[in-house]
Amino acid sequence: MKSITRREFIKKSAITGITLGAISTKSALGIDSIKSVDSEFDIIIKGGNIIDGTGKEAFCGDVCIKGERIVEIGKNIAASAGKKIIDASGLTVCPGFIDVHTHSAGGSMSYGYIHQGVTTEIGGNCGSTGSPKKTQDGKHTIGQDLEAYEKQKSLTNFGTLVGHAAIRNFGMGLEDRDPTSAEITVMQGEVAESLEQGVFGLSSGLEYTPGCFSKANEMIELCKIVKKYDAIYTTHMRNESDKVLDSILETIQVGKAADVRVEISHLKLSRVKAWHLADKVLETIEKARKEGLDIACDKYPYAAWSTYLAILFPDWAKAGDSVLLGQCSNLIGRLKDASLDAKLRNDVEKVIEDMAGPENLLIDGKTLKELSQELNQTPYDVMKDLIIKTNGTTGVIGFSMNEKNIEKLLAFPLTSVASDGYGHGFDGRDHPRSFGTFARVLGRYIRERKIMSLQEGIRKMTSWPAEHFQIKDRGVLEKGKFADVTIFDQENIIDTATFENPTQKPKGIEYVIVNGNVTIEKGQLTETRAGKVLRRV
Repeated sequence: MKSITRREFIKKSAITGITLGAISTKSALGIDSIKSVDSEFDIIIKGGNIIDGTGKEAFCGDVCIKGERIVEIGKNIAASAGKKIIDASGLTVCPGFIDVHTHSAGGSMSYGYIHQGVTTEIGGNCGSTGSPKKTQDGKHTIGQDLEAYEKQKSLTNFGTLVGHAAIRNFGMGLEDRDPTSAEITVMQGEVAESLEQGVFGLSSGLEYTPGCFSKANEMIELCKIVKKYDAIYTTHMRNESDKVLDSILETIQVGKAADVRVEISHLKLSRVKAWHLADKVLETIEKARKEGLDIACDKYPYAAWSTYLAILFPDWAKAGDSVLLGQCSNLIGRLKDASLDAKLRNDVEKVIEDMAGPENLLIDGKTLKELSQELNQTPYDVMKDLIIKTNGTTGVIGFSMNEKNIEKLLAFPLTSVASDGYGHGFDGRDHPRSFGTFARVLGRYIRERKIMSLQEGIRKMTSWPAEHFQIKDRGVLEKGKFADVTIFDQENIIDTATFENPTQKPKGIEYVIVNGNVTIEKGQLTETRAGKVLRRV
């Protein structure tokens, strides 16, 4: 490209609005690379510390966006070539974060995620989707759900898995038994249809009903269909405590038998009796990977989990129900049955003891111990009354992991950072992970505790989850990829959401761009809603 003189530049800058007042040298704006006075790019992100998502070292440069795509990455690209200039000096520029473990229903309510820098979510985890389901008119499919999401104005891109709970309920109901061969065929057909409609894979929730009633052979037969579509199998394993190794071995068994890609959801060592198993757990996963199984995991950076209170009641009491599908009538009936009270009370009290007491269970902002004292009831009776009163919808947060293991599991090379949260507004009470996960890893675990490099942490939030879930053209800053970009201040990024106030947005996220549209600008939400529904096919 032919160079231009200073006089020519001044003349052209009068047209474009660029001045030399703040320019110390000709190279500061890459004058030699100016191609014309007309804007070639919609957005130029200038002078940022670029971390491309692959794990490579950072470099200072510019990212150019036109329409929905990244069209150029380089140095000293002329500001006059961009309609909008984002000054990223002193900031980190990276791919938009990808959260492969959410429970969102589309991206329209994902305020906590967009403020964290998340541009893509995968929902339908832990075996939980509302579809497919039988209706009076025949059937409601997950494809219809995706079509409904497309009509929403979404903050984030959104794809989904199909949940095993819905598949099993469609094929055989919620009974505690093995499926017949005919029922397996029906379930396989529903998995295949869902994959045809664009889901990214099959998820299971083997700690919940009805997943807890299934055996490895059932999951193998369903995962054979997942394999045919080269999709992924994700699993909330049967046990995440003292029997976690057995659960990992079952997961490996299913993965190998079906030759399917596997993701262990929210890998954790829950309760004191499992804390010593961290090294063995990671060695087992790594060994399976070396033996040829495409296995990985995801992890959130908190010592507390969150789920339905009903999970703490025994499986036999929940037979015929599924909290994942909004059905809890059988458990409520058994809670009201005086003849079962002693057995239920005994089983649940053992669980509370296993959690090291009611002070480690949080319900609607208060510990179970505090609620018990306020209401002058036993912890079990408080739980029982809440389940009945709310028709099983009461949530619970449990503090049962330790920080040493959190750091070890997050730093494991096969781990993606993921929240296990869901998209919602700034009201209500939730686990802080829905607003804090990614900033917490970047601030507390990378900057402060230095458990891994910044580029490795960003790889775990971008290219690695995109690769394992096969989310096309996202997760890397590269020419031709979708322009999903997060720009943040690594010196100051930190989560502010707490268990007392869980819907506070993090600090340090300056810009978030979704499909080439600025959605967060200088830390503030714009009116732009540019998220898309993503399909595997």
